[in-house]
Amino acid sequence: MKVACTLPLFLTVALSTAGAQTFTGTILGTVKDSSGAVMPAVKLRAIETSTNVERVTVSNELGYYEYPLLRPGTYRIEAEYAGFKKFTRGGLKLDIGQRMEIPIVLTAGDVAEVVEVRGEAPFCRPRSLRSGS
Repeated sequence: MKVACTLPLFLTVALSTAGAQTFTGTILGTVKDSSGAVMPAVKLRAIETSTNVERVTVSNELGYYEYPLLRPGTYRIEAEYAGFKKFTRGGLKLDIGQRMEIPIVLTAGDVAEVVEVRGEAPFCRPRSLRSGS
């Protein structure tokens, strides 16, 4: 009798954890100016470089932006705001389940000028070290 009662519970748990798996990643961060002040309403693009598929968002009142549910791949992030140089950072390899934090700093200048960031790997917290997981 015990086996019959625990089997449905086991199946329910197994199915609910299988459905919770995700096959996407997230790119997120905060947009600030060179003085460290947060910048709301900045237009951002995440472009998957092999397909040129792009997602557009705008930073919120705290300068925060997020691209959830991105397919794994290599991305380029662009940020534009009137009176500031365009920000571009490419070569961002996003894996399944990864939360990639990309801080963006915009510097004052002509919009035709582009600040391209290269090098330094993005800060990525392993799933097991994030708080609230």
